[in-house]
Amino acid sequence: MDKNGERGPGVGLLVGIMVVAGLGLFLLCAPWARAQSHTEGHAKYHAEYMFWKQPGSEASCCNARVVYPNGAFTGDCYPTPFRLINNHWQALKAPEDGGDWVDVPDAKILHEHNPDPSGVTGHLCYSAYAGVLCAVPPTGAL
Repeated sequence: MDKNGERGPGVGLLVGIMVVAGLGLFLLCAPWARAQSHTEGHAKYHAEYMFWKQPGSEASCCNARVVYPNGAFTGDCYPTPFRLINNHWQALKAPEDGGDWVDVPDAKILHEHNPDPSGVTGHLCYSAYAGVLCAVPPTGAL
């Protein structure tokens, strides 16, 4: 503060730098946090996933996990946000699978009990090689 009790011009700059640094740290950590929730979500709901079958076959929805040497994975099932676009479902892929929205073909939607009663998340079973294996939209959506 100067002799009049006012802050000098450097204080505002310092606060701005701290805000930008905090935002940068958040953005760096957010994908890791979301990846953790997908992994933990799979473990939490695996008992349900293991009985889900790909539509039109006896193949499991929950058997396509591939773990890469860096620890990333592709394939398998996890809870994730869903949204309706022009009356068609989209699901948010895990960061390891690109982290973008993927169209869920109607033929891949399972009419199964959603193990997450919150109505917030659906469940996506996805493989980078085969695409959407199956999906269960949020509770109450069907």
